[in-house]
Amino acid sequence: MRDEQEVMRDEQGVMRDEQGVMRDEQGVMRDEQGVMRDEQGVMRDEHGVMRDEQGVMRDEQGVMRDEQGVMRDEQGVMRDKQGVMRDEFSTHPSLGLDAGDLSIGELPYASASPQFPSDEVITHHHHHHRKQVRRYEEHYVVTGGRREKCD
Repeated sequence: MRDEQEVMRDEQGVMRDEQGVMRDEQGVMRDEQGVMRDEQGVMRDEHGVMRDEQGVMRDEQGVMRDEQGVMRDEQGVMRDKQGVMRDEFSTHPSLGLDAGDLSIGELPYASASPQFPSDEVITHHHHHHRKQVRRYEEHYVVTGGRREKCD
């Protein structure tokens, strides 16, 4: 069945291509649940970002990312490009770690994450960094997502 624009439609009026694949009005491939797919059948969100079947963001290598684009492992632990475990403080230069080590590039301030309260971060953190993290916490206060030095 074809409509006035010579577009193929199924019995429900859903647009299909020559292979019978469902398409939306923009010609974007959709699965039977209406989820956007690319030409390889990979799930994409409305911004074209790759998602897995659970809706978790993935990069082109299939690596899990959070909504800020930070690399995470399957347990949700932050990882750098080398796969080394990082906590929420690892982006700060005062710890001797370059923000560029993280896969999201330069971050002037570590983002305070509700998923990892600071006590938990410290226990996850490598032993030799614990003192630095504590010292860092004493000298910085979190104000509206930005950490500012306090005396």
